[in-house]
Amino acid sequence: MKKIKIIAFELQMSRGGIETFLINLYQNIDKDRFQLDFVISASDIKKIPYRKELKDANIYTISNIKNLIKYTKSINQIFDKGYDIAYFNKNSLANSLPILLAKRNKNISKVIVHSHNTNPSHANKVLILLHNINKRKISKIADKKLACSTEAGNWLFTDDCVQNINNGIDTKKYIFSIKERNYIRNKYNIPLNAKVIGYVGRFSNQKNLNLLLEVFSEYKKMAPSAYLLLVGNGPKFDELEKKSKELHLNNSIIFAGRQTNVEKYLFAMDYFVMTSFYEGLPISCVEAQAAGLKVIISNRITNEVQILPDLKTFSINENPKQIAKIIDNINIPTTSERITDNKIVYKTYDISETTTNMEKIFSSIVKEDS
Repeated sequence: MKKIKIIAFELQMSRGGIETFLINLYQNIDKDRFQLDFVISASDIKKIPYRKELKDANIYTISNIKNLIKYTKSINQIFDKGYDIAYFNKNSLANSLPILLAKRNKNISKVIVHSHNTNPSHANKVLILLHNINKRKISKIADKKLACSTEAGNWLFTDDCVQNINNGIDTKKYIFSIKERNYIRNKYNIPLNAKVIGYVGRFSNQKNLNLLLEVFSEYKKMAPSAYLLLVGNGPKFDELEKKSKELHLNNSIIFAGRQTNVEKYLFAMDYFVMTSFYEGLPISCVEAQAAGLKVIISNRITNEVQILPDLKTFSINENPKQIAKIIDNINIPTTSERITDNKIVYKTYDISETTTNMEKIFSSIVKEDS
């Protein structure tokens, strides 16, 4: 049987929700039936931090869009290799040129566009205008439209012919381990009985992490021995580090950097708090629930992320002290509760189900040309 060839756009050097989703998909897709290759915005493929996780995949780099001629040429050179499907994973349509190039290239059979966000990554009026103009065009030319949530579908497309796909994870990795919990705590000199609030993701404006630090500052007054464990990196790192010192929290906040074994860090936490201004459907919230954490999120995040019944929300405009009180009123989960919660997440968000759905989509869209 001939393999279905798919070229997926577009990975970034820092690992976010799109990268996690595509890596999970690649690791679980039937490689006897599908060839899944990738495009990344990077100058040096060898420096990709998750290169080993994409073992045997073809990964192509593209030129910077500032040199439009070179950028267009580099994309067309990839398409000229011939693919059954060009698969675009987008947070915004401000730049829809690669999608238009795919649609016009005779070596690309079908175009799939997958929405992963509900707002622009940058509050730039020009980019927002371009997005709104392009979404009408892309809604018409995409052969298949996908979204991680209903709100994400509304953000990227103008019609309702959108199929929602759960951001599946390998739930087996998130079955709670007391051994791994203690290992991470010992690594960072966190007392085994201390309460730990955690966050995993990019350090960007979208994530509103200044509020998280303010909430933690208030929580420390209620639980003086508590710690804040931040996993990730991004453009706001220096600002957050400075703020932690201004709040005299630098001895209680741990910047763990980017990690590939995120589940171990989730085991070390008791609470997972997300203060984002907006999200598509954050995989980190799914992972946190799979790890059995008590999850508290802002009301700007879609309620479709709620898998467990005890997930709590707070208003983004709420006083940090009030948000801290919400956390303080939640009991730390027991080991048995964390394992039970993992089983609940498995039923709807395991990567095996997501991969099966994506394989069906890839196969059916190619059959339309047969």
